[in-house]
Amino acid sequence: MPDLFLNLERGVSGDMFVAALLDAGADEKELRRVLDSLQLPGFKAEIQRVQKCALSMLDFKVELDADNHDHDMAYLFGHQHEHAHPQPQQQQDFLVIKSSADHGEEREPLRLHHHAVSPDLISANDPFMLGHKHDQAHHHDHAHHDHHVHRGLNDILPLIERSAASPEAKALASRIFRIIAAAEAEAHGIAVEEVHFHEVGALDSIVDILSAAVCFTSLHINRVYATPLAEGHGSVNCQHGLLPIPVPAVCSIAAAYHLPLNAIDVEGELVTPTGAAIIAALEPDFTPPQNWQIIKSGYGAGKRAYSRPSFVRALLINPAAVPADASVVKGSADGEQIIKIECNIDDCSGEILGLLSDKLRSLPGVRDVAVLPLFMKKQRPAYLLTIIADRAALEPSAQLIFTESTAIGLRWLPVERLICAREQISVQTSLGPVLVKKCVLPQSLGGRVCYYPEFAAMQELASKLSLPVKDVDALIRGELTVMACRENNSQFDA
Repeated sequence: MPDLFLNLERGVSGDMFVAALLDAGADEKELRRVLDSLQLPGFKAEIQRVQKCALSMLDFKVELDADNHDHDMAYLFGHQHEHAHPQPQQQQDFLVIKSSADHGEEREPLRLHHHAVSPDLISANDPFMLGHKHDQAHHHDHAHHDHHVHRGLNDILPLIERSAASPEAKALASRIFRIIAAAEAEAHGIAVEEVHFHEVGALDSIVDILSAAVCFTSLHINRVYATPLAEGHGSVNCQHGLLPIPVPAVCSIAAAYHLPLNAIDVEGELVTPTGAAIIAALEPDFTPPQNWQIIKSGYGAGKRAYSRPSFVRALLINPAAVPADASVVKGSADGEQIIKIECNIDDCSGEILGLLSDKLRSLPGVRDVAVLPLFMKKQRPAYLLTIIADRAALEPSAQLIFTESTAIGLRWLPVERLICAREQISVQTSLGPVLVKKCVLPQSLGGRVCYYPEFAAMQELASKLSLPVKDVDALIRGELTVMACRENNSQFDA
């Protein structure tokens, strides 16, 4: 199964995400089948190949019978957009082109025709309407009230469940909707149960979110990586008037799910609530592997005419497909750049430090944790806590150290290291199979092979054979030494 690396340096929205995955190879036939199974009136969906930034991309477009102004720049941004002065090639936002993958034939659009609906207009940036109680003052007659059809989570989730999507896709789509609903509830200061989509916003969101879930699950992704989410600045018009960018729902999602935002010099909304919710639901790692092989790439085009065109790039990658000597990686000519975190701790018990060490080791990106005794001023006994970790682990590690110990300060610095390529394998010995760690030095250092037995495996074998562990350890290490010597073309004669 491949990993997925999402480049979000030009923003993210639901339709851009879907288009990028389709371009990277998501199952279009499955998407057609699932969307058709919804049997919802009021929309048609199209997939077209377009050209943007002189690149061939896919465009996933949900056309609604009632305009929701989602790509109406004058409605969304008003006079502020007139001063953006996009370049001429950026003003011509889309050019439909033929797909080279289809041997020159234009890709057939995904069209699902339904009967027209005519609800009031609303921006898809803010597709929610606040739920209201009928005992409050209203001045709608029945005809006008029927014109305002709303869908809450209790209406939308059953629609997803009744679709032809796989159980995994249904679960992902439902999770995305719950994330958005919770964010909108917090933004408007109401309960989640009171949050309702306006009919047009709900329809657009149902198609985008279910499509995102179907495309993602069809690729059978193992792990997701992503860059920080690029966001613009200014204000955007919606049902509730002008909202600052990032809009409150995006702020809520980013805070709740620790999404890193990267402010760039673009006037406009680059991250939509739906886009933020999709990324939050996928729980990506924002520290991608340094070595990976690209299997396939896909580009999902945005539709709004900003000064810098927006799109999502999706890369299917295989981190394991690296050269055998890839143990020496980028950071310098010979080493990998990581950080070392240190602090001197006194007035703290060994039990507390032991618990802290265990918690630190469980953090993503932490490579090693060590505690050494030392003497501080006035000969006070203390401990030196040292952590080797990725840069992204600095803040989580600091939070744990300050919370779980008596430390009130720490220091960190970038360091470089040389590491041996390693893998865990099973080796047949005279006492039986044993798990060992096979380590290979970089070729620049000789490329020698070493074998080190896993102590837990030897302990289990010793218990099984009723032998002392030290005897099992001595025998197995001797046999592994012979194996390594032969593999290293030594003159050793067994």
